[in-house]
Amino acid sequence: MNPERRKFLNSSIAVLSLLIMSTGGFSPAALPAEQTLKDYYESLHRVPELGKEEYKTAEFIRKQLKSFGYDDLLSVEAAPTTVIAVLDTGKPGPVNCFRADMDARKCREKSGVAYASTIDGIMHNCGHDAHSAILLETAKRLLLEKSKLKGKLVFLFQPAEECAGGADDIVNDGVLKRLGVETIIAQHCAPGLEVSRHTLKDGSVLAGSNKLSINLKGKGGHAAQVHERDDLAALASLLTLELERLPSRIADPILYPCICSISTSNWDSEQLNVAPSTISLSGTVRAFFDMDEKLFQGKSFREKIDQLVSGFASAYGVEADVELKAGVPPTKNDPALCARARKILSKSGIELSEAERALFAEDFSFYNKSIPSAYFGLGIARDNAGKENVHSAGFNIHEDCLEEGVKLFVTLAEGLASAKN
Repeated sequence: MNPERRKFLNSSIAVLSLLIMSTGGFSPAALPAEQTLKDYYESLHRVPELGKEEYKTAEFIRKQLKSFGYDDLLSVEAAPTTVIAVLDTGKPGPVNCFRADMDARKCREKSGVAYASTIDGIMHNCGHDAHSAILLETAKRLLLEKSKLKGKLVFLFQPAEECAGGADDIVNDGVLKRLGVETIIAQHCAPGLEVSRHTLKDGSVLAGSNKLSINLKGKGGHAAQVHERDDLAALASLLTLELERLPSRIADPILYPCICSISTSNWDSEQLNVAPSTISLSGTVRAFFDMDEKLFQGKSFREKIDQLVSGFASAYGVEADVELKAGVPPTKNDPALCARARKILSKSGIELSEAERALFAEDFSFYNKSIPSAYFGLGIARDNAGKENVHSAGFNIHEDCLEEGVKLFVTLAEGLASAKN
């Protein structure tokens, strides 16, 4: 290349990079059509967006998919940032879906990576940018392998995993049912797991998460006159302890793992010398069972919490209202699909180990109710990267894991939709 032309191109690229950074986001129209897997990841990481606000992210993904050759992209009315691409081989066969989440979280990034978030107070610290980049590259590579495949492949880029209205809105819309999806597969970054390693487990792998809210009401008053008021602050502390020890006191914690966590409290007084008359407590109950299953001496966990709170309030002469609202159900892997996946991956030399159950929750579980599902762990640790926990300010990945994630998806897609089978 002519030296002067090279100098001009390099200068143009530098100016474009500065423009992108200075605007606090990327303009999909300004990005080159042909990018690498790492380009996808770093572009998405720089511009994180919260759940239900992934407009630039969705635009970027749509632009890339169209550049590959996916012209007819689908969306979901209730979740408009959803992006769905369908690879129709034109041959009879199964309909397999691969899903990635897209949203970020509120957190000021301290990962130290060169491509850190340009949006103050928001970062990708759960790996959803990696998931989306992996699925983009998977869609690109499988389109090139179309002649070797049969049936349809559905690539689902899902918004709002970190808040309500992501997977549940997509399921309620019925788009996956209309597409005839028969299986759905996802993977999630696993801190501390070495790059090139993947995990899988039959049955329950992640817990369900339910929202717990309690309001205590009593007589407030001056801080100096504790004998003339209800000491709600102390009672709230006592009740928190009772709630958090409840699961292990009503059931075998090995058979029925469960955590009741009170994480926030609010009261109606902000003065140091005035005790409150109302206090609200809220948190989560995480378990592998449903809150209404009668597993505990003929009672459900919901009934046990109601019993504990009402008895506590009566003993101390205060009022208490309790609400346990169902949230994300447990994530359950389909044993038959897992068996097929293990067989396909073992033939390709992809290392797979047994996942451990965890009390984290994931809205991928909404798909489990009607579609056989497989949820994998993706190793992201190498050297000094990929060891910080998800949702932490220092979370990062080793970028070598991106190619490993693509290999997993492509291998499974080819194995499940091979024209030779």
